[in-house]
Amino acid sequence: MKSEGEDSSAQEAERLFQRYGLGLKAFLLTHLRNEDDAEEILQQTFLKLKTYLSELRAEDPQAKVGSSWLYRVAMNEAALRKRKERRQGSHQVRLGQFQSQLKSGESDQLIQEEERQAVQEALSSLPEAIRLVMELRIREDLKFEEIAAQLGVPIGTVASRMARGLKQLSGVLKHLREHG
Repeated sequence: MKSEGEDSSAQEAERLFQRYGLGLKAFLLTHLRNEDDAEEILQQTFLKLKTYLSELRAEDPQAKVGSSWLYRVAMNEAALRKRKERRQGSHQVRLGQFQSQLKSGESDQLIQEEERQAVQEALSSLPEAIRLVMELRIREDLKFEEIAAQLGVPIGTVASRMARGLKQLSGVLKHLREHG
């Protein structure tokens, strides 16, 4: 039988899933580029949330967890998944996909994919604090005020990180275009 703390943790996890699940999945899809992996990481994130809430509520029954905690855990899980994939030689799979696209004459799709990958690589090269602000603004369509609240930083910090990110992103993309 579940204790009251476990029930309240499960209810809180469900509430947070309803509120942030879709946005978090979209966030994961941009990092992992694989719907099955994104779904798996999403589930892992909410399982960790439920466990964390149970432990947290044992100490403080009124304790809450916000979206920034969810995004941080999801980002860490996605990074672990990426490292694991790199170790398993996922580049061979991508090479095979690239070759099959070349053979099937999907050059427009290849160009779009290369451009999308260039932007993703450029975003990945940014410092984490700047990248997170940019992703929340661009992909999640959050306002600066919402980003500031989610990250627990002043709105001026969000604005300056966004400005620096745009400037750095522009430079990285220009370099990528020039050096292919």
